[in-house]
Amino acid sequence: MSVAALAVVLGHIAIFGAVREADEGTAAHLWQIFMAGQVPAVAYSSLKWLRRAPGQAQRFLDIVRECLRIERGRQVNGRRHFVTRKLRPFGRAT
Repeated sequence: MSVAALAVVLGHIAIFGAVREADEGTAAHLWQIFMAGQVPAVAYSSLKWLRRAPGQAQRFLDIVRECLRIERGRQVNGRRHFVTRKLRPFGRAT
Protein backbone atom coordinates (compact mmCIF):
# COMPACT_ATOMS: atom_id res chain seq x y z
CA MET A 1 0.00 0.00 0.00
CA SER A 2 2.88 2.36 0.68
CA VAL A 3 4.19 1.84 -2.83
CA ALA A 4 0.72 2.49 -4.26
CA ALA A 5 0.38 5.69 -2.22
CA LEU A 6 3.81 6.86 -3.34
CA ALA A 7 2.94 6.02 -6.96
CA VAL A 8 -0.25 8.11 -6.72
CA VAL A 9 1.67 11.13 -5.42
CA LEU A 10 4.56 10.83 -7.88
CA GLY A 11 2.18 10.20 -10.79
CA HIS A 12 0.17 13.29 -9.90
CA ILE A 13 3.33 15.40 -9.68
CA ALA A 14 4.58 14.01 -13.01
CA ILE A 15 1.32 14.80 -14.78
CA PHE A 16 0.21 18.07 -13.17
CA GLY A 17 3.34 19.34 -11.43
CA ALA A 18 3.77 20.29 -7.78
CA VAL A 19 1.41 23.24 -7.56
CA ARG A 20 -0.97 24.38 -4.82
CA GLU A 21 -4.60 23.63 -5.52
CA ALA A 22 -7.72 25.11 -3.95
CA ASP A 23 -9.24 21.65 -3.48
CA GLU A 24 -7.29 18.55 -2.46
CA GLY A 25 -8.38 16.51 -5.46
CA THR A 26 -8.60 12.82 -6.19
CA ALA A 27 -4.90 12.05 -5.74
CA ALA A 28 -4.91 13.44 -2.20
CA HIS A 29 -8.01 11.46 -1.28
CA LEU A 30 -6.53 8.24 -2.69
CA TRP A 31 -3.34 8.83 -0.71
CA GLN A 32 -5.36 9.33 2.49
CA ILE A 33 -7.28 6.09 1.87
CA PHE A 34 -4.05 4.16 1.30
CA MET A 35 -2.52 5.60 4.47
CA ALA A 36 -5.61 4.82 6.57
CA GLY A 37 -5.71 1.31 5.13
CA GLN A 38 -2.26 0.62 6.56
CA VAL A 39 -3.39 1.09 10.17
CA PRO A 40 -4.88 -2.43 10.52
CA ALA A 41 -1.81 -3.98 8.87
CA VAL A 42 0.56 -2.18 11.25
CA ALA A 43 -1.59 -3.12 14.25
CA TYR A 44 -1.72 -6.79 13.22
CA SER A 45 2.00 -7.07 12.55
CA SER A 46 2.77 -5.24 15.79
CA LEU A 47 0.72 -7.65 17.87
CA LYS A 48 2.13 -10.64 16.01
CA TRP A 49 5.78 -9.64 16.24
CA LEU A 50 5.74 -8.18 19.76
CA ARG A 51 5.31 -11.76 20.99
CA ARG A 52 7.96 -13.29 18.70
CA ALA A 53 10.70 -10.63 18.64
CA PRO A 54 9.88 -7.86 21.12
CA GLY A 55 13.09 -5.87 20.57
CA GLN A 56 12.79 -5.60 16.82
CA ALA A 57 9.04 -4.97 16.98
CA GLN A 58 9.57 -2.17 19.49
CA ARG A 59 12.12 -0.50 17.21
CA PHE A 60 9.65 -0.69 14.32
CA LEU A 61 6.89 0.86 16.46
CA ASP A 62 9.28 3.60 17.57
CA ILE A 63 9.94 4.50 13.93
CA VAL A 64 6.21 4.56 13.13
CA ARG A 65 5.53 6.71 16.21
CA GLU A 66 8.25 9.21 15.27
CA CYS A 67 6.92 9.48 11.70
CA LEU A 68 3.45 10.23 13.06
CA ARG A 69 4.85 12.76 15.54
CA ILE A 70 6.76 14.58 12.79
CA GLU A 71 3.70 14.68 10.54
CA ARG A 72 1.49 16.01 13.35
CA GLY A 73 4.12 18.65 14.10
CA ARG A 74 3.92 19.89 10.52
CA GLN A 75 0.19 20.54 10.79
CA VAL A 76 -0.64 23.60 12.86
CA ASN A 77 -4.10 25.18 12.87
CA GLY A 78 -5.11 23.15 9.82
CA ARG A 79 -2.24 24.57 7.75
CA ARG A 80 1.02 22.87 6.92
CA HIS A 81 4.21 24.31 8.36
CA PHE A 82 7.81 23.21 8.19
CA VAL A 83 9.07 21.28 11.19
CA THR A 84 11.77 23.88 11.82
CA ARG A 85 9.29 26.71 12.43
CA LYS A 86 9.05 27.76 16.05
CA LEU A 87 5.65 28.38 17.59
CA ARG A 88 4.70 31.10 20.00
CA PRO A 89 2.09 30.39 22.67
CA PHE A 90 -1.44 29.80 21.32
CA GLY A 91 -0.14 28.35 18.04
CA ARG A 92 1.07 31.53 16.33
CA ALA A 93 3.95 30.81 13.97
CA THR A 94 7.04 33.00 14.13
